[in-house]
Amino acid sequence: PGQLVASEQLVVSELVRGTGDSEAAEGMIVSVHCRVRVAATGLEVERTRDSSGSGNRNFGEPLVFVLGDPNSGFIGAVHVATVGMRAGGKREVRLAFQDPDFGYQLYPMDEQGRRIVLHPWSEIIIEVELEEIRPLKPEAAPTGLSAYLHSCADFFRVSISAR
Repeated sequence: PGQLVASEQLVVSELVRGTGDSEAAEGMIVSVHCRVRVAATGLEVERTRDSSGSGNRNFGEPLVFVLGDPNSGFIGAVHVATVGMRAGGKREVRLAFQDPDFGYQLYPMDEQGRRIVLHPWSEIIIEVELEEIRPLKPEAAPTGLSAYLHSCADFFRVSISAR
């Protein structure tokens, strides 16, 4: 455990080192649980373990997405924090709520469907727990425009290295 440098703007803290066989890398399918809270107050903005959250997830299911896919619907900080993790690991990243590169672009909703309104530069803490890593099937790899957009997403091509 310790601090990792994700980029000049983000510092990721490793809370629990995972014990899985492989490291999560761009293009892999990952399953993660997330918890997002406001640093100053502890207010929970989102959580996956005990909510249905967004999209078509069932209650308590993890988020499942292709790591590094800009069309995944998840904020960049979740992708950045997950790169290099092993299953069972847990990391934390702190950032401004509406950081233009890594934060929320829209206000999240609470369990009653109301927008959670925060100041754009409120500091948030995102905890990411990696449940599972799977390789993409070769026929499912991004191609054409998707592959081009994928390669242009600089903040997803982050190489996390120990500080």
